Amino acid sequence: MKVRCITAPNYGDSAERFLQIAENFDSEGTLIYDKRNALRTVQAGGHTLVVKRYKRPNIFQKITYSWFRPDKSKRAFSFAQQLLENGIDTPAPAACVEWRKVSLTQRYFFFCELTTATSLSEIETPGQPLPTDAAEAFVAFLAEMHSKGFMHGDANLSNILFNKTPDGAFKFSVIDTNRSKWLKREPTVDERVDNLMRVSHNRPLLQDVGRRYARLTGLDPEKFSAMLLRKLDSFEARKERQASLKRIIRRLTGKSTAKD
Repeated sequence: MKVRCITAPNYGDSAERFLQIAENFDSEGTLIYDKRNALRTVQAGGHTLVVKRYKRPNIFQKITYSWFRPDKSKRAFSFAQQLLENGIDTPAPAACVEWRKVSLTQRYFFFCELTTATSLSEIETPGQPLPTDAAEAFVAFLAEMHSKGFMHGDANLSNILFNKTPDGAFKFSVIDTNRSKWLKREPTVDERVDNLMRVSHNRPLLQDVGRRYARLTGLDPEKFSAMLLRKLDSFEARKERQASLKRIIRRLTGKSTAKD
């Protein structure tokens, strides 16, 4: 097994510790999340860190990440560095670790500093918009990211964190950025719709975000929010068709279908 470790400058002396944590992931620190990916809090370099072990890649992903595209941990590490350099807050990256066997990527891990921020999903009420102060601040943050060319790959409320400053202002931070991209220009209207559609399946909330965003960026509020809702309808219909197909396959084969 060939192992590669990339560290942030201030964690250069902790490479061996990162490799140890990756090797013994299931017995290190404290498990805080375990679904598609797994997250643990660990100690390294005198800091409390979060380490994310990504879902094991399938054969196509192994080939892609080995020769054609950086794996998710490398992209998360790179995006975190670029975000901080561009004034967009995110937990500071510490390292990424990749395991390879027979030249193919097998596992990958991303380390970042622990944050105490809360996700916006924690203050969401089903069927209702966000509180006005949160909605206004959130939309301003989205517009700022877009003006800098950053398009979060999954800008849902769980991936947008916040703290409140002593004067009550919202300070935002982003996580789970490995599917994101940087543009060298202002995003088009369609790109903005595609990006914001992922904010929430809560339609009143999404409609409110769309209207506020449009007013702030010089777009037509009703037209833009309607585009968002149509995009969400199309997305949900596609997901339901995929789920129905998987159910049919399970009935025909008597086996569970693998999740992506």
